[in-house]
Amino acid sequence: MVVDQIVGLSTYLVLPLVVFGYWLTMYDARIGGALAGWTLGVGVGLPTSNAVALGAGVALAGVFAAVAHHEARFGWAVVGGATGVLLGGFALGGVTTVAGAGAGLALAVVLGALAWKFPRGTLPLATGVLGALLVAAVFAAGSDGGGTLTNVATTAVVLGGFVALMLQPWTAELGDTVPPLLPLRVRNWFDLVPAGGVDDAVCPTCGEAVDPNAPYCGNCDASLAGIVGPADGAAAAGSAVDGAGATSTVTDVPDDAVAVDVPCPECGDRPIQEASTGVGLVGMLLAYRWSSRTVVGCHQCNRSRLWGLAGKNLLLGWWSIVSVFANPFTILWNLGRGSINRGPSTKLARTLAESGVDFQYLADASEFDASEYAEHELLKRGLLRLGVAVMLADGRADPTEAAAIRDNALELFPDATAGDLEARVQEYASGTTNAATVADGLSETLTSDGRKLALRFAAQVAVADGDVDDAEAELLSTVADALDLDDGAVQAAIGSGVSTEAAPDPSAAM
Repeated sequence: MVVDQIVGLSTYLVLPLVVFGYWLTMYDARIGGALAGWTLGVGVGLPTSNAVALGAGVALAGVFAAVAHHEARFGWAVVGGATGVLLGGFALGGVTTVAGAGAGLALAVVLGALAWKFPRGTLPLATGVLGALLVAAVFAAGSDGGGTLTNVATTAVVLGGFVALMLQPWTAELGDTVPPLLPLRVRNWFDLVPAGGVDDAVCPTCGEAVDPNAPYCGNCDASLAGIVGPADGAAAAGSAVDGAGATSTVTDVPDDAVAVDVPCPECGDRPIQEASTGVGLVGMLLAYRWSSRTVVGCHQCNRSRLWGLAGKNLLLGWWSIVSVFANPFTILWNLGRGSINRGPSTKLARTLAESGVDFQYLADASEFDASEYAEHELLKRGLLRLGVAVMLADGRADPTEAAAIRDNALELFPDATAGDLEARVQEYASGTTNAATVADGLSETLTSDGRKLALRFAAQVAVADGDVDDAEAELLSTVADALDLDDGAVQAAIGSGVSTEAAPDPSAAM
C-alpha cells in the first residue's frame, strides 16, 4: 500500500519538471539528474510492478545524481537521454519490445548529445516532455492500452512540451542564477537585466558581466566577438570632452528631467526630449509588411515623424486582408503617441546609452545650446564607438586605423574638428566598448541607409591597415547581425571601404 502511494505521488513531479525543469537542471545538475533517473526508473518498472518501479526509480535517481555530481554536462546529457528512452519506448513499444528498446536507445543518444552541446535549446523541451511521459507512464500502468493509451501519451507529450516552452523561459529568470532563455532584447523590454551601456562588458546574449578579453561568455558560452578593449597600455580617460557629460545610469531618470543634452537629430536646434516607437503597415493583397521603428528627438520632430507615418499607413495600409483590420489601430497609435510628450524615460536613456551616446539630463530645456555640438551628433558618437571597437579587435590601438576613424568621420561630419574626434577616439579606446550593443542601439534609430552607413564606417576602419584579419571579420559580422544586415552586406561594406566614392549623406541615416 505504501509503495503504491509513493509511486502514485510521482505524478506530482510533473510540475517541477514541466515548469522549472531547465532552471533546476542548470542550477544544480544533480537535481535534474535525480528527477530524470526517478522518472526513467518508474516509467520502465511500472509495467512489471509498483515495487520494481520504486526500486528502479530510487536506484537510477542515485546513479544519475552521482553522474551529474562528477560533471554538470553529464547531468544535462542524462536528462536528455532519459527523455529519449521513454519517448522511444512509448512510440514503438506497442509494436515489439525490441523495437521500443531500439528506438529508446537511439533517441537517448540523440537527445543526450543535444543536451550536452546545446543545453539551452534542448533542456526546456526535454524536461517538459519528461514530465508528461511520467504522467503517461502512471496512466499506462492502470490502462488496458490500445488506442486510448496512445492518444493520452501523445496528448501529454504535446501539452508538456508546449507548456514548458511557454513557461520555462520565464522561470529561468529566477534569481539570475542560470543562463537565460529569453533573447536579450525581450529581457530588456521587461527590465529583466541590469541596465547597461556601451562601456559595460556584458554578454550580448545573457546580459551577465564578462571578461572583455575572453572569447566566450562563461555563463552561456555565447561569442564575445563584439566586446573589445581597452587598448594595450591605454591610460584611463581624462576629463570629458567639451560638450559631453558622463554616461547617465539608464534606469535612473530624475523626476525633474525634461530633456538630455544631445541635439535632436532631425532639427539640430532643440535637445532630445523623448524616444517614441512608431508602427508602419503596408498591405500587399495577400501579404503585408509590418515594421516598427524608434525615433529619438525633440517632441516637435517626433510628432511630425509619427504623424507622417500615420499618413503613410492611411494611404498604404489597407491593401491586404489582414492589414485592413489592423491598420486603424496603427494609425491611432501613431497619432496618439505623437501627440503626447512623455519626456525622458528609461527607453530614451537605454536607446542613447546603447547607441554609444554620452549624455546628461536637463531640468530646463532653455539651458541647451545647440551651437556647442556638431551636426548629426547622435550618429557621430555611435559611429566613433563602432570604429574604435573595430580598431581594438586585435587588442591594440593601431595609429593607421585611428587616423582612418578621424578622417572618415571628418568626411561625414565636416562641422566636427579633428581635435574633438581624436580626443573621443582616445577616450573610447581607454575603456571597454561593447560593439554589439552599440550596433543594436543604432539599428533601432537608423534607417536602412543609416545601418549600411554604420557598417561601411566600421569596414573602412578594418581595411585601413590593408588587411582585414579574422578578429576584425568576426567583429564586422557581429555588427552586421546587430544592424539586421546579412553577410553580403559585410562584403559590400568592405568593398566600399576601399573605394574612393563619396560618403553617403548622414541626413538620410535617421
